[in-house]
Amino acid sequence: MEIFDAAINHYQNNRISEAESMFRSLVERSNIVSASVNLGSIQENRGSFDEAIETYIAGSIRFPGEPRILRRLGYLLLRNGDFDAGWKLHELRESKAAAVAPLQRLPYPEWNGQPIGRLLVVPEQGFGDQIMYARFVRDLVRTGTQTVLVAPPPLARLFAQTGATVVEAGGAASIPRCDAWISIASLPYRLGVSLEALNGGTYLSSQGRDGGIGLVTKGSPGHPNDRNRSLPSDLARRLETLPNVRSLDPAVTGANDFLDTAQIISGLDLVITVDTSVAHLAGALGKRCWVMLPFVGDWRWLRDRNDSPWYNSVRLFRQPQLGDWNAVIEKVEEELCGGPRSITG
Repeated sequence: MEIFDAAINHYQNNRISEAESMFRSLVERSNIVSASVNLGSIQENRGSFDEAIETYIAGSIRFPGEPRILRRLGYLLLRNGDFDAGWKLHELRESKAAAVAPLQRLPYPEWNGQPIGRLLVVPEQGFGDQIMYARFVRDLVRTGTQTVLVAPPPLARLFAQTGATVVEAGGAASIPRCDAWISIASLPYRLGVSLEALNGGTYLSSQGRDGGIGLVTKGSPGHPNDRNRSLPSDLARRLETLPNVRSLDPAVTGANDFLDTAQIISGLDLVITVDTSVAHLAGALGKRCWVMLPFVGDWRWLRDRNDSPWYNSVRLFRQPQLGDWNAVIEKVEEELCGGPRSITG
């Protein structure tokens, strides 16, 4: 464990090459599962996705059934667009275990995808994730499945548009008797959603007439990747001074929930945002939206493309190299203003 601890120390102090070399040595010489996980993670973070897949596959052979390796492999397969294999491994995610633990005591089972009378769908992951998966709740309702959707208070009014019976999480409302339950993030797996069949059209709606450009430069500070996905303050100020730009921060707009924010977004000409819940909300509304992504973005934005199969109205602006937000901002400025501006411009 001495070498493992040294490798962790190198990684934490940004000596990435040294850490990678040590983890690679541990993978070859030891039976430490975390060495394979950490080596693959380093490869992912520098954009060497195919190399990371090889690391995880080798680890899955060496440690059969190890969920820490398999779920990382699942995310990479999803990033590659291999939804058939990716969704299955996605079921090993840690967030699911936490979300469904209380449901194990219910007198009905987890849904296996078969025709059903009434289905209970429970929340999992962040607000943006739930907005992304809400399209499948709407699809269930359209097939005639009676769907009861438990939603966090900020999403409850918005999700009434899915046609499901919405029960506010933590509220006093009772949940009707159902025949099975499922986490909202497991719906694409049970519905057999492929990349080719994914419908990127509008599935939520609202109305507004104000015009202008809505801007979000930072996500929730509690997000594990917020350090990489939120803009540095100087670059955020560059965008904030663009013509006709307005902040979509609820502290500024006065929005009480996502339906309020949806009404604001619907009246805009464009939304420019980092990878946060507003990107998913704008996409679900069919609003033209530019999403600024770090060099290694979240799996749902896939690889090497500037569009999104999840949302027809979304365009992606990716860092060309690790940490290069300036190039992203210059591209946004060029598209909006005909050319980049200086930091003080």
